[in-house]
Amino acid sequence: MTGKKLMCYFHLNIVLQRLVNHTILDEQMSRKLELEQSLQMLHNQSR
Repeated sequence: MTGKKLMCYFHLNIVLQRLVNHTILDEQMSRKLELEQSLQMLHNQSR
């Protein structure tokens, strides 16, 4: 019983970690996109 519980907890931990990693990655990607867009806008204005 305890072994099964432990496995379940372990699995949950992995799932949570993946979720966290994905959200961090998504945030970084959107920030990068925003940066690129603002840089592009600045570049267009200077022309």
